[in-house]
Amino acid sequence: YLHENLIIHRDLKPANILICQDGSLKICDFGMACVHDPSKMPYSTNVVTLWYRAPEILFGSTSYGPAIDMWSVGCIFVEMITRCPLFTGKDEWDQIYKIFWILGFPQKIYWEGLRKLSKSYTSCTRQVGYLSKHLTEQQCQFLFKFLHYDETKRISSKQALLEEYMLSFSC
Repeated sequence: YLHENLIIHRDLKPANILICQDGSLKICDFGMACVHDPSKMPYSTNVVTLWYRAPEILFGSTSYGPAIDMWSVGCIFVEMITRCPLFTGKDEWDQIYKIFWILGFPQKIYWEGLRKLSKSYTSCTRQVGYLSKHLTEQQCQFLFKFLHYDETKRISSKQALLEEYMLSFSC
């Protein structure tokens, strides 16, 4: 609903998601939310709690969209299953290191390109051993759609709801 109405939350984390008795989810704390309007860029990089922050923001991108929320959703998804945060960096560089350790170092990149992550990262080699200890193969496949380095290839909220994994929960 938010993304369809051009709203980026910019601080999705477990503390900002409420689970009702009927199992429905409610998102709260819209203090960092903004309207996604490319003409209003650059946006601040001082958004999203570190452990749920998308790589493009960690590398200083000020032109981002709803995909940053979807990265956060992927991190929350793992945390809901394992009851442990996925990437627990102490600072931005440690966070980047932890992301690379789990997802693998992106291929076809030059260090100069790190400032423009979305244009530089095309694929990665995943260290799935860590995740496969806690997630099923279907959950891993679903997760990697959220944790894509290239935000233009990251799954949208609308697409996520249509995924087989999500449809298996329909009543």
